[in-house]
Amino acid sequence: MPFNLDNAFLLIPFVLAIGIGWLLGRRDKQSKPTPPQTNLSHEYFTGLDYLLNEKMDEAIESFIRALEINSDTIPAHLSLAKLFRRKGDVDRAIQIHQNLLARPNLDRDDFMRIQMALANDYYSVGLLDRAENLLQEIIKSPSLNASTVKRSIC
Repeated sequence: MPFNLDNAFLLIPFVLAIGIGWLLGRRDKQSKPTPPQTNLSHEYFTGLDYLLNEKMDEAIESFIRALEINSDTIPAHLSLAKLFRRKGDVDRAIQIHQNLLARPNLDRDDFMRIQMALANDYYSVGLLDRAENLLQEIIKSPSLNASTVKRSIC
């Protein structure tokens, strides 16, 4: 194919497009900040290591540090507190539940589930009057949801 001016005019935009694409890709790559590394993966794997080495207390502490309290992690916090209660460390379970209740942006179902769990804590430690007061408060609540109560009891 002989070289002519028409072929050159078609080749120039093609080479320019490749060059501009390369420059834009390089600039975009440099301007994107790297996402901040979370400590979750480190704490999570440290907790797993403790579990595998049968160091239950250290594993629980590591998992607690790894879990930031938000609406997605409330079930995990409730499970950890339940584990403390079953283990006999009811004071720590009560502390976890009270910390959860202190959160200002809890939805009603989560709030009631945490109150039920705290009532279970009080009952298991023998503070029957506190457990009764919490349960009466739950019963008086206008938005009592049967499924919430059922999930909290189990």
